[in-house]
Amino acid sequence: MSDRHDGILKSIREFFPECPHSFCIVHLKQNVSTLFPKAAGEGLKKKMMNLLANCAYACTPSDFDDCMAEFKDNGQGHVKNFLCDLPKENYAIAHFPSKRWGSMSNALSESFNAMVSNIRCMPLMDLLEDIRVRLMGSMAEKRIFGQNIHTILCPKKENEMKLMLKEGMHWRISRSDADVFEVRTEWNRFVVCLDDRTCSCVQ
Repeated sequence: MSDRHDGILKSIREFFPECPHSFCIVHLKQNVSTLFPKAAGEGLKKKMMNLLANCAYACTPSDFDDCMAEFKDNGQGHVKNFLCDLPKENYAIAHFPSKRWGSMSNALSESFNAMVSNIRCMPLMDLLEDIRVRLMGSMAEKRIFGQNIHTILCPKKENEMKLMLKEGMHWRISRSDADVFEVRTEWNRFVVCLDDRTCSCVQ
């Protein structure tokens, strides 16, 4: 994953020609914001950034096409050249040749760069030793934190799950097939397919 820097693109083509290469969605959104003049206003820029994110996170080719059509309609001529240099295989989940595993930005790399920003001027061996000590301390801290977690999920996701369970207590579920269920509320009914991971509510 990269920010599309020319040097990185050239190196990947030369040394890793068969390796799937993804573009960081955060950097792409920043690129989109520069396509419009100040007169366009911040509202349009933010809208276009969100529309591009919708394209990137779309899970199926048809959803991607719908999101891309909306992106082009709102961006008009401003995004034409941008899209010409942006292969969908490099940023869209629906067209990426491998699994993304939810990784859409190089935030981890940026975080690591921030951690070592004040020690980059050190001699190489001293730099590596400092990085080793920092990583060791970070892993020890996370290990201790993890040992104090006594739930199946991490605390944040555990709380989210409890809220969803509380909300779902009022729903009625009927099995239609091995992996297909009908979910009914007082006002609506939806079809959920666990195998396809889809719901007729389209959420």
